[in-house]
Amino acid sequence: MQAICGAGESEWTDVVSFTTMECRLAGKDTAAEISVYPNPVEIYLNIDISDLAEEEIRIEIYDLLGKKIQQLTMPYEVSIHLDIHEIPSGIYTINIFSSGHSLSQQFIKN
Repeated sequence: MQAICGAGESEWTDVVSFTTMECRLAGKDTAAEISVYPNPVEIYLNIDISDLAEEEIRIEIYDLLGKKIQQLTMPYEVSIHLDIHEIPSGIYTINIFSSGHSLSQQFIKN
């Protein structure tokens, strides 16, 4: 094993073996998914969400610099039709949060 950081590299150690645990989303047994289209988008962004708890969700949109452009909270819907015509052209990340799940997807706004 060898450590690499900004200041340089360490010496190699003897062989080390380890086992990792299975990873899951915050105690959930299902894998939630998000689909964002059309991409690129001009006015309306469609968001399809599967396998989230049917309760309130929070949607956040960030630009490439990490600045939060938009945030809204709404009841859960499998399909969301989001008007983003006021957002300037660019590349964005949309984050969706619901009961322990966090989903992200990038999109391009023309």
